[in-house]
Amino acid sequence: MDLRSRLPVSAMDGEGGNDIWGWADAQTGREYALMGLQNGTAFVDITDPEEAVFLGRLPTQTTSSIWRDIKVYRDHAYIVADGAGAHGMQVFDLTDLLDVAAPPTTFGETTHYDGFGNAHNIVVNEDDDTAY
Repeated sequence: MDLRSRLPVSAMDGEGGNDIWGWADAQTGREYALMGLQNGTAFVDITDPEEAVFLGRLPTQTTSSIWRDIKVYRDHAYIVADGAGAHGMQVFDLTDLLDVAAPPTTFGETTHYDGFGNAHNIVVNEDDDTAY
């Protein structure tokens, strides 16, 4: 493994970090890193791994937490947090990252599921389109 570039958490308008996931757009081939922060989720364009670009951040639904988990299914990110009160699950349409004109920006969630309070982890069963 080679480190190609690095962005400190402070450069992502964040507090401490705790998780990272990825997404590649099937249409354009562009690649993104999704970084769990105590105060939300950061989105970084890593299409050119030598020149990572912080696109912006989706703020937490509730309060800061040292535990945020992200999973990607198709073109959406599913985000939960533990120890953050009634955070529920934030859902973010990752295709919104394709048209960021002037980063960094503050993103809004695409939708929110509040059928539970908080969660330490999330997993998606791709065979039956179910998140647990």
